[in-house]
Amino acid sequence: QDPNVAFVGWIHYLAFDLLVGRMITKDAMDRDVSLIVYILLVFPILVITFVAGPAGWLLYFLLQQTALIPPQPTYYLRV
Repeated sequence: QDPNVAFVGWIHYLAFDLLVGRMITKDAMDRDVSLIVYILLVFPILVITFVAGPAGWLLYFLLQQTALIPPQPTYYLRV
């Protein structure tokens, strides 16, 4: 019943959701996901991640393993 415990819990959940959402978005960008695929598949998973974090993360992992192309390697030039 302590409000500080609730506050710490909400901060934890929001931080998890934001970090996982950022990871999902960055991974989708690294995989060159088209806008249509992003809107139809990735965006709903981001909403699910915000509502129920671990379930959204698991859904994206399943999508990543089954339907998305692997990320393209990035080559950097040394100067």
